[in-house]
Amino acid sequence: MVPPSVFIPLAEDIGLISDLTRHMLRTAGEMLQTWSDDPILRNSSVAVNVSPVEFARGRLVQSVADTITEFAIRPGQLVLELTESHELIGDESGNSTVVFRKVVVPLRFRILHSDPKPG
Repeated sequence: MVPPSVFIPLAEDIGLISDLTRHMLRTAGEMLQTWSDDPILRNSSVAVNVSPVEFARGRLVQSVADTITEFAIRPGQLVLELTESHELIGDESGNSTVVFRKVVVPLRFRILHSDPKPG
């Protein structure tokens, strides 16, 4: 198995991170839609690990919004796990904060911090 600390930077470097993110969001949406009919699983959530690079490029929010709409995902069911979010929060332009307040909060999905580096 390739650890996230190796895999994510590689996917970013070779330009595959956007495609992988969209695929994983779609897969999460399909899972949540399937589970919505199951009385035990209907309140479950799914976490998708995403790269700050995707957030900074401005594509992530639209991909998440599309996924939420397409699969009728309820608030809190989709969890985005940002790797090394300190890089995102420390954005000097402040764009990340604006996007978070105006777009992420109204869409009502959760964000977690994840550090793929060992130790």
